[in-house]
Formats: sequence, C-alpha cells, structure tokens
Amino acid sequence: MPIYDQGYARWEGSLRRRPLRWWPIVRRNFPAELRRRRTLLLLMLAWAAVLVQGVILYGDLRAGGLLRSSGLLKGGMLYFYQAVNHQGPFVLLFVLLSGTELISRDRRYQALQIYFSRPLTRNDYILGKLGIVAAFVFLVSWLPVLVLWLFAVIVSTQPGYLASVWMAPLSLTVYCAVWSLAAGLLILALSSLARRSAIIAVSWVLLYGLLVIRGVTTLVASLTHWPYWGALDLDRNVKQVGAWFFGVDGPLDYSPLWSLVIVAAVVVGCYLILRRRIRPVEVAL
Repeated sequence: MPIYDQGYARWEGSLRRRPLRWWPIVRRNFPAELRRRRTLLLLMLAWAAVLVQGVILYGDLRAGGLLRSSGLLKGGMLYFYQAVNHQGPFVLLFVLLSGTELISRDRRYQALQIYFSRPLTRNDYILGKLGIVAAFVFLVSWLPVLVLWLFAVIVSTQPGYLASVWMAPLSLTVYCAVWSLAAGLLILALSSLARRSAIIAVSWVLLYGLLVIRGVTTLVASLTHWPYWGALDLDRNVKQVGAWFFGVDGPLDYSPLWSLVIVAAVVVGCYLILRRRIRPVEVAL
C-alpha cells in the first residue's frame, strides 16, 4: 500500500524530555559576548568598584566599626543592599549591551526559522535569550557582592556579625533574579518590537524609569504629595522589592507589595508581547 494511502498513524514510541533545551542558546552567545574587549573592560571596572568597597569594609571591620558608628558606612543587611545597588550602572550597561539586539538581529536576518527547525519551543527560545542577559546581571552584581559578603564574614572579628548578615546571600540571589527578570524581559520585548538598536536602547532607558521618567515622577510626587506616581519608575520598584527581601527601607513611600505587583505586571506583559512577536515562520510581503 502506498504511504499516502495509509492515513494518520499515531506515534507509539516514547519521547524524552529535555528541560535544558534553552541552554545551548546561552552557551553559544554568552562566551562570544564575554570575549569582546568592551565587555571585558566594563567587567573589570565593575569588579574594581566592589574591590574598593571591600577595602573600605576591611578598614571598618578592623577598626571596630568606626565608620559605621560615625554614620559614614551602613552596617548589617543595609550595607549589602547598598553594595549591590552600587553595581546598578554596570548592570544597566550590560543589559543594554547584551540584550538590545538579541531578538531584533534574529528577526532582521530571519534566523528564527533556523532556531525553530530544531525541537525548540517559544518558551525555550525566550528563556535562552533571557539567560544571556541574566548571566551578565549576575556576573556584575550577584557574584562580586557575594564574594564581598564572604570576605566580610571571614575578616570580621566582631561577635554576632555572621548572625546579623547570614540571610544576605539568599536575599541577594532573589533580588538579582527579580532584577534580571524585569530588566531582561523588558529589553527582549523591545528588541522584538523594533529592529534598530538605537531605538531599542532609548526606549528601554525611558521605560525602565531612568533619566526623564525618574525626574518627572519625583517632581510630580513631591508637588502632589501622592507617592504612587513612583509606579511609573520600574527601576525604583525593583529596588523597593529588593529592599523588602533585605529587610530594609526602600526608595519609595508605599508598600513593597505594590512594587511586587507592578514588577509582576511588567514581567507578564513583556512575556505576552514576546509570545506574540516570536513566530517560527514569518511571511514577508
């Protein structure tokens, strides 16, 4: 009987699950970006900033907390929360450098058909691209501050110091994960909507809550005495959520739960945009 007369035949074999189908995307793109000279230079600057913080912290711990007692240096969990926020400029630069063209380049050169010719779902593709951005965020924020925490625990001679900061690694991990998710999905969503890197970068800076939006929301909130204008500033809402994890006061004057809702809404919205814009087959007219 010819094969076209046999009709539909159900697959009787077994399928193997591969939960790390997104990993080759990260493994292929992350080292390539890491080898660039500009990336290595920025990475050295980011770690040098933490090294300076470590030297100051070492002097304070050896001096019996002199800087903390004088108010020049914060102690406890607040210190590590501020330390990771000091890495913010480097995080934002790496998000822009690594994420601006991750999807726009694939759409411009019609590489989506190559990706989806393999056993890859849209979620695998999104997770792989997000993993590239998250890897850089963790490399310039989570890892150096974690090393700083280990250094502080080792050199501290004050009794009870470890008991006061033992939650810092967990808080740091969750905070950086939320940071990566919000900033990464936003840059990926914009990369799927536009094809010119300059437009994507400017749009991300504006929507993330830097420069113009930060100044406008701060001014309007101070004039109207209504703090919820800060909901338009995604960056400060992420920091508000991070402050909640660290158990310290955040930059906004409303509950961290509201900030968590705002960040979650942005994450879900960006994910839905990505699901709609990323298609295995695009018809060019």
